Amino acid sequence: MFSTLTSLGSNLFLWLWLATALFIWWTTRKSRTSLRWSFIFLLFLWLLGTRPVVEKILEPLESQYSQPPISELSKEGARQIVVLTGGGYATRGEMLSSAFPHASVYRFLGGIELCTRLGPDCRVIFSGSAGRQRRGLATAETMKDLSLLLTPEREVLAEAQSGSTAEHPANVRPMLQDKPFLLVTSAVHMPRTMRTFQKAGLKPIAYPVDFLALGGEYSWSSWLPSFENMWKLNVALREYMALLFYTAKGW
Repeated sequence: MFSTLTSLGSNLFLWLWLATALFIWWTTRKSRTSLRWSFIFLLFLWLLGTRPVVEKILEPLESQYSQPPISELSKEGARQIVVLTGGGYATRGEMLSSAFPHASVYRFLGGIELCTRLGPDCRVIFSGSAGRQRRGLATAETMKDLSLLLTPEREVLAEAQSGSTAEHPANVRPMLQDKPFLLVTSAVHMPRTMRTFQKAGLKPIAYPVDFLALGGEYSWSSWLPSFENMWKLNVALREYMALLFYTAKGW
């Protein structure tokens, strides 16, 4: 009961939606047509903020690639991993991990764990800067430093010139050995990334991490809207728009 009450009480999106519904009812109560269309819009907004609807929108992106078994990767001789860093911030104090946003943490941990499971001869290549708006921050170098701090015996490389998905293949190519390599990035970002690398003539093996769709069964609370779901929706819509843009310009 306590968990339910705190979840409902802290759901700012729900309270704002209810306040908006009350305001619309008060201002349009004398016009049935306006009232009807207003609540249709509110229903649409409610559904867009729920987990089942958002995960249906995420599904076409995140379901295109799955994580292949590590035993199969070992048999194929995959011993190098390219991790797309996903942007970052300036470090706070001495903690290098403070420079990584949500997606970057998952990519870093996924790449390091995967490389550890593949064996001591596995090498990691971190690729990416902090993005165009924070061009001075070398996120790949920060990940390299943290990786060497945790596993100093591992071979780790970094390139911090790539500020967008389209720039990664050309900057990573000189660092790749003539062997199979795994590509680690967020699941929602993987379709665009794979096609970008393939268009550049490279043949990566996709290993998605950071799945935003939780999966599993839904409960009644799954149908309550939240800002967390709206954030995931924003990520999905941005990726769909990026796919359209890359397709329009011919990758």
